[in-house]
Amino acid sequence: MLATCKLCLRKRHLRNSHILPEFLYDDVYDSKHRTFEVHGEQPDKPIYLQKGIREYLLCDECEQRFSLLESYAAPIIREIPSLQLASDRVSFQTVTVDYTRFKLFQMSLLWRSSISSQDLFSKVDLGGSLEECLRQFLLEERPGNPHNFGCVMFMLPNTMHLKRMIWSPSIDYIDGRLCIRLITGSIIWFFAIIPFPEDHAIQKLFLPRDGTLRVLLSPWSEDDLLEEIVRTMRGLA
Repeated sequence: MLATCKLCLRKRHLRNSHILPEFLYDDVYDSKHRTFEVHGEQPDKPIYLQKGIREYLLCDECEQRFSLLESYAAPIIREIPSLQLASDRVSFQTVTVDYTRFKLFQMSLLWRSSISSQDLFSKVDLGGSLEECLRQFLLEERPGNPHNFGCVMFMLPNTMHLKRMIWSPSIDYIDGRLCIRLITGSIIWFFAIIPFPEDHAIQKLFLPRDGTLRVLLSPWSEDDLLEEIVRTMRGLA
């Protein structure tokens, strides 16, 4: 498909790019390597998928940029569910990562969700200026400061149902500031879209420049999230 690449903005032959990396579906697939996508309008008619959701977005060169980030992040993400709770009982053992590569990987999830035209990501719309700012960070391979599109990561251990579902990212607010919540299996990514004041408590939860990745125990239980999903499907949320 010959069109404009969403990242470099050059007219190129585009790849059928994953919105979320294929490895994030590892725990979602069944024994036949399939999962299902649930739509709020037809919750009783799930769509079966054998490949993660894709769309023609990136040229081969830009696809390779993200592929390198994914290759780096994949073993780290796969290790997180095996981490033990730390002594504070609200976070898990820390993991040391390369700040630039892992932060760019986090930012790529948010950007791809925002530019996608797929229904599953319809709630993620950063708007022109923020989306363009994030695109430039990714194109120039600049992770920015920890508070630039900062991400707080949570883990929901011992999930029974959520890890088998693909669910739309949702909008949330902290102190009136827009945030996006993305759930991939047992891991929850909570992105702060608008920067918080330097003294705000959330600043300490973003990935710091020294690469100490802190994963928090999810404040949402699986039952809470399932109830929220049901409300959304019924149009009550």
